[in-house]
Amino acid sequence: MDILQLPRNRVSNLMARAPRSIKLVADPEPLQVVWEDAHFLAVLKPPGLRSAPVHRFLGGSALNRMIGYLGYEPHLLHRLDMNTSGVLLAAKDRATASAAHAQFRAKAVSKAYLALALGTPRSSSFSVDGAIGQHPAVKVARQVAQGGQPALTHMEIRVHMAHARHPLLGDEVYGLEGPWIGRQALHAWSLTLQHPGTGQPVTFSAPPPDDFAAAAAALGLVLPQQ
Repeated sequence: MDILQLPRNRVSNLMARAPRSIKLVADPEPLQVVWEDAHFLAVLKPPGLRSAPVHRFLGGSALNRMIGYLGYEPHLLHRLDMNTSGVLLAAKDRATASAAHAQFRAKAVSKAYLALALGTPRSSSFSVDGAIGQHPAVKVARQVAQGGQPALTHMEIRVHMAHARHPLLGDEVYGLEGPWIGRQALHAWSLTLQHPGTGQPVTFSAPPPDDFAAAAAALGLVLPQQ
């Protein structure tokens, strides 16, 4: 028992639920919508923008912009690193979110990324299967290490590409910085899942932003078309 004469587990539950009573901030900044229907909202998250706010009472994220656009808080289904651009998907209702989350847990969601990396792979496709653990010297970094969390990349991407000796351009933690681009050259190109409303596969895609396209053009690379 604590000083409130309440069981500790009830106090813990109350403390966990309390922040959720605070409504998220609605941001008025523009939002680039790439798909919208009665169930989903998919947007192009630009680099430099967080997927979700650091605290519920703060704005400045893609989710806050979604709230400003919709007028209510959708269910964010996944996240992207702040400096990774690309398609970010949210469900408009709890039932859609539950169905989508079940597909994420079952690893039934297909994601495709575009990346600008050092070197030329020996084949057109490859997998990197390496457990990821804490880097011994850099606090914010991870590395492939024995005893780490299992992770498989068919082709976590930044860590595995560095491990495969094809580090991403512009990645200040794992890659190769230079004049090409001012952030990691990684773009979440598309995401495919089964639409809970139709039962059919649906692909949400977002074009690369200008900085990524300019870096590719400067390197003489032709980006694939959607």
